[in-house]
Amino acid sequence: MTTIATYVQQMRDRQAVIARKLGADIGQVDKQTRVQNVATLVLIAAVIKTLVDKGVITDAELLATLNAARDDVYTDEPAEPPGIP
Repeated sequence: MTTIATYVQQMRDRQAVIARKLGADIGQVDKQTRVQNVATLVLIAAVIKTLVDKGVITDAELLATLNAARDDVYTDEPAEPPGIP
């Protein structure tokens, strides 16, 4: 069984790649934002672990979905929303 910490790390790794594709380095954000991000990922990972443990999805299906999200990210997103200087 995969641990919540492992799911969090898998999501953080892919999140960093997605952010780089969109032109941002999430490692440069302030501590409060990083803590909030990790806390959110922990809650998501807890739900994922429950679904995997109950056999609703498999780790392989989850990884395939995470990789698809990482690989298919919309890279033409403007750096700032329209109207923001």
